[in-house]
Amino acid sequence: MKKIIVLFTILFVAFHAFAQEKISGYVEDSLTHNRLTNVSVTLLRNGKPLKFTRSKEDGTFLIPIAQKQTGDMLQASYMGYKKQKTSVSSEKETIISMASTAFVLKEVQVKGSRITGRDTISFDLTRFANERDNSLKDVLKKLPGVDIEKNGRINYNGKPINRFTVEGLDLTGGKYNQLEENIKAKDVKKAEVIEHDQPIKALQNKTFTDNVAMNIALKDSARDKLMPTLKPYMLVGHPSHVGGSINIMQIGKKKQMMYDAEYDRTGKNLGYALNQLASYSNRLAPASLPSWISVPSLDAPIDEERLRFNTSQKYSINHIKKNKDDAETRIEANYLRTVTRQERENKSIYDLGGEAPTVTTEHNHKTMISDAFNLQWENKVNKAEHYGNESISLSAAQNDGLSNINDTLTQRVRIPKLDLSASIYRLFVFKKSQLSWRSTADYHHGVADLYVNDERNRIRTNLWHTAHALQWMRNRFHWTQEYRMSIDLNNIYTKYQKRSDEIGKNNEFIENSHDEIGKNCLNITGKFTPYWQY
Repeated sequence: MKKIIVLFTILFVAFHAFAQEKISGYVEDSLTHNRLTNVSVTLLRNGKPLKFTRSKEDGTFLIPIAQKQTGDMLQASYMGYKKQKTSVSSEKETIISMASTAFVLKEVQVKGSRITGRDTISFDLTRFANERDNSLKDVLKKLPGVDIEKNGRINYNGKPINRFTVEGLDLTGGKYNQLEENIKAKDVKKAEVIEHDQPIKALQNKTFTDNVAMNIALKDSARDKLMPTLKPYMLVGHPSHVGGSINIMQIGKKKQMMYDAEYDRTGKNLGYALNQLASYSNRLAPASLPSWISVPSLDAPIDEERLRFNTSQKYSINHIKKNKDDAETRIEANYLRTVTRQERENKSIYDLGGEAPTVTTEHNHKTMISDAFNLQWENKVNKAEHYGNESISLSAAQNDGLSNINDTLTQRVRIPKLDLSASIYRLFVFKKSQLSWRSTADYHHGVADLYVNDERNRIRTNLWHTAHALQWMRNRFHWTQEYRMSIDLNNIYTKYQKRSDEIGKNNEFIENSHDEIGKNCLNITGKFTPYWQY
């Protein structure tokens, strides 16, 4: 049994313990009692908006909140009805009854153009932040309609954002959880939420989307300044451990950089910081290796945070620079290593009618080591007439899991792999037509080793893949013509080896059997798709 670990800080650590609560109810017409759909419901605290949602088709709404407070109010607004404020019910559902109202429009003009456009909502973050907020994430949680998941993903009105930028630049390539955690609350100025976001200039006012983007603007005092953050800690117990993180960033409108290093012994999953949470790329997807076997994982009927006894370390470098004509060049490199250990004992008692019950005990010791390295270079060209994106990426990873049961059965699974890919995307927009070209080429190598005592099974796989797509679209006389042509080639070679060894008298390995099977497979796929729409 591990002793209780007491966590205290060398510099400072703030603890926040909140009980998650929910405010629920429904909105109805005060006269007919019919449920109202798509009503804007805002939670007010001290007269300021705190959370925002909309009622569903059945008129119900749900607002998750850390903790209710006395004086919390709900405000409902809907076209054709008077704005209604209602106190939050402490125990039961809150019913909001709205009275209809008549209004007169002085003049109405109806035109046959699209009404969907790019809408931007700005939030003054200085009004939401206070001295208790440490990071940007703490402030964003207070914005109406904004919800942040456990892994850092931001949702606005229930929809995940597709693009996250700071001062107009995407420093992390969609892995914005690193920015949420490390940008200080005192340095942020405003948050801009862009609905129907279209980041490609050549498609603005031509191709409309339902995507949502968010841009963070910093205060003038924080822009282009070196901002270091150090968070050390010590774990007191048996044994004692030290850990912490350091982050150095510099955020500007034309150039940004961030260096990050973290060492953890508390069971925290550092991989969350490297998850891609947003993407608006139009590149063709690379291929992937098949999965033959899986590495042992943790299993126990308790929370992951309490279950993990791991040592993790993470290092990352991010650079981005804005060039002429809004072109961008981004470089990213990161490395993550996690060593996780678990000891489990199962004891079963059987009453077989003898003098004493039969007791069986199973000891299971697991060690799982994961290493992952990623390197990416990306360049974008974003002009009014054409858009371009090229990318080169390299990733190497290895998962190694060892299980030992009662010191008699040993199983080890080791899966190293290497991935290399390059892609290019080009879009040319003309007056009434557009032409796009996408290509990708990638190589993948993987080995899956399964050891059971002295027997080894190995599957070695090599995969070559390339894909190309050409698309032409034209609008004329209310007709949309679209032609797509694509080709996909991949070649996969799989080799299976089985070997069984035994140890001789002089501790040398004696090979008993060696089986080997190889297989090569080539796939070619071509498509031509015409499309017309009126």
